[in-house]
Amino acid sequence: VRFLAMFLLLAYSTSWLMSSYFHGLIAICISSCFQIQVKCFFVYHKLYPTKGISSPRNNFYFRNALRKITLIISLACFFCVVSKSQSNADLEEMAALADELITKDFDASLTESAKGLSLAKNDPAYYGYFLGLKGKAHYFMGHYDSAAVYFSNATAILEKNKAQKQLALISNEYAKLYRKLRKHNEALEWYGKAYRLFESLKDQSGMGMILNESGVVYEYMQQYEKAIENYNLSLIIASNLKDTIGIAYAYNFLGGVYGLKKDFKQATYYLNKSKIFFAAKKDSFALTLVTLDRARVEQQTNHMDEALLSVDTVIQAATKLSYPELLKDAYFT
Repeated sequence: VRFLAMFLLLAYSTSWLMSSYFHGLIAICISSCFQIQVKCFFVYHKLYPTKGISSPRNNFYFRNALRKITLIISLACFFCVVSKSQSNADLEEMAALADELITKDFDASLTESAKGLSLAKNDPAYYGYFLGLKGKAHYFMGHYDSAAVYFSNATAILEKNKAQKQLALISNEYAKLYRKLRKHNEALEWYGKAYRLFESLKDQSGMGMILNESGVVYEYMQQYEKAIENYNLSLIIASNLKDTIGIAYAYNFLGGVYGLKKDFKQATYYLNKSKIFFAAKKDSFALTLVTLDRARVEQQTNHMDEALLSVDTVIQAATKLSYPELLKDAYFT
């Protein structure tokens, strides 16, 4: 039983190590050492079979072989954990950078995602996630057909490999695409999937994000009270977590929906609070979105000079980013 347990542990470690060619080579060397130890024992047993396996001489050799095998397996596990942790850390860092660059430099984000794909060929969770990030970049560039293809391929890979965290994040992006195309039912379906995944992961921050994002669909459907309910629930979650970014976004969404309801006093109140939080975080992209919402409120309350100034600020930011949808929204406002 002890012998079998160690063999299974080594087999598992070997399969884990096979995440790259270098680690595969290490695994082969470890496996070879293991086989040599086993063969040496059985050859010795054939040469000295007189007193059976329990004889002092054979028992000593057997225990000595087991000690060496245990050392080999321990080293295998050590290399396995260290290399896998480092690999995941590198991919996580690369994914975070690719995601951050989406609102700053589309080309740089696509380049970073391409690098990630080449390194994550043997890691389905991150491979699917990088595909999704490429889709997200194309979405922001206004290439909706390309975004749809990337999102479809990414979610298929992530669902197959049960990568729940990455699937939840990309499902949110897929829902945004349907929301942009005004396909409300499909958008709510994907938001529902994302919310359930975050809920299963006990990720309250993710749940709050989905409540915010899905609220916009209800705005488009003119179900303003349902949207406000979502935003308030998100605000409660973010406040409990002391998540200032989550709080800022909840205020921003509340400001937007109250503007649609023509309750400009409430809209201005929430947009001003949102601006304070985003300014503290120096989040220029989020501040641009708040500025656009403020311009709409200023226009409808006949503060035209302020509205024009806000729109000019948004146009400059959208032009610098080469963000066609934001630029269109600014000109339309």
